[in-house]
Amino acid sequence: VGGEISDHADEGQVAEVVLEETPFYAEAGGQDSDSGTITGAGYSLKVLDVQQPTPGLTVHKVEVTGLVQLGADAKAEVDPVARKGSCQAHTGTHVLHAALRELVGPGALQAGSYNKPGYLRFDFTSTQGLSPSLVAEIEERCNTAINDDLVMTEQTMPLEEAKRMGAMAMFGEKYPPIVRVVEMDGSWSRELCGGTHVSSSAQIGLMTLVQESSIGSGVRRVEALVSKDAFKSLAAERALVSTLTSTLKVQPDQLVERVERLVGQLKTAERQIAALTAAQLRTQTAAFLDNTKRGSYEVVAEELPNVSAGDLRTIASELRDKAGDRPVVIALVSGDDEKRAAVVSATASAQRAGAHAGKLIGTLCSALGGRGGGKPDLAQGGASGPADVTAAFAAMSGDLAG
Repeated sequence: VGGEISDHADEGQVAEVVLEETPFYAEAGGQDSDSGTITGAGYSLKVLDVQQPTPGLTVHKVEVTGLVQLGADAKAEVDPVARKGSCQAHTGTHVLHAALRELVGPGALQAGSYNKPGYLRFDFTSTQGLSPSLVAEIEERCNTAINDDLVMTEQTMPLEEAKRMGAMAMFGEKYPPIVRVVEMDGSWSRELCGGTHVSSSAQIGLMTLVQESSIGSGVRRVEALVSKDAFKSLAAERALVSTLTSTLKVQPDQLVERVERLVGQLKTAERQIAALTAAQLRTQTAAFLDNTKRGSYEVVAEELPNVSAGDLRTIASELRDKAGDRPVVIALVSGDDEKRAAVVSATASAQRAGAHAGKLIGTLCSALGGRGGGKPDLAQGGASGPADVTAAFAAMSGDLAG
């Protein structure tokens, strides 16, 4: 209890207990541990986790109700629903591994896995990602194997004999001299495994692949759902398709074409809006160069709240070019209290007079609560949080006056 050996554990405490013998599966081989209860006279323990820190020692992490004492009689019961879910998911990794080796190639070797009731992920070696069509083919092959109701068989034997049989072992994993070989449809799936399994593949029910991604150089990951979780995922997708077809008033087989057309129309509209916005900005900003002269420089200091950082940079560059030989410094700020962007630009004449955009943006952004930097002619930065933009412009102008 609390990391210390104790002869009892009280109500509400989380403790680690060891039983003389246990039916609980400890987390191993990528399979999550069992859950369930341990009960006895005057106490009930909810099993939260099961680990095996050393061979032969199984430690149960439990939440205590009542008072449990060292040496008390105990009845250990595994949650049958969770165990069944673990068996389905774990066996699903065997099915997926076999399908990958069949369709991707024998180089698709297991590089790791994790499974719990309803969910599995499987890592395998591959130099390239799986195409959508190949993912669909792998998923179909998995469900064909499930539908074929392949019988699972298990036998123990010396490690070397298992290797001679062609049993798959995970690279880098250490195995004892005597191992368990789990087969499905003979050599189609033959692996060294100590996990829990269903007795035949049909008991998995259903498998749907939900994601394929890279997790490192030469290693891919496939994530999948099985049984009821797979059904719920597919039902949710069906409901989404139904909603979209109803909203867009098309048949399911016309949905992709309609969505692609809408996306194209949206992109066209966005480009048109951007062009109109840019034209309006040019008209608006053309008058900025009429600002009053301050000291040795003409300073344009304007806040443009709804302008993107990219457009802000473009406007500053265009104003600088329009200014020609005039000693003009342009300072523009956009955004709001959540996030701001800032740009400072200086003409060649202003630079000869001592203006440096990179230094000025530092002063401006510092006053705004952020940071910035850049070259003598053009610099940019950003800030977040409330700030007085007018005061920030004044601080930058102070640098010019100095």
